Amino acid sequence: MGFHRRHEGDRTKTLANAKSVVAGLLIFKSDNGVYPCDATRKILENDGIDFLPLGKDANAYLAQLVATNTINSEKSFFVPG
Repeated sequence: MGFHRRHEGDRTKTLANAKSVVAGLLIFKSDNGVYPCDATRKILENDGIDFLPLGKDANAYLAQLVATNTINSEKSFFVPG
């Protein structure tokens, strides 16, 4: 497989992953009334959903999508280098 073909495949996969994240965010907001944030993290923890990281950064908020099975895999966040 040539470099350009592999690069094109990586770009296609990355775009599909980005679309999955956006779809997950929209579903999460529909279900919870807001996008993932500190408040929804606390609600999820009270519902017995345990997940890491617990920080206040983008990874912590995106982890809520995985924890709630809105997006069922961390692979959706992987961008080939």
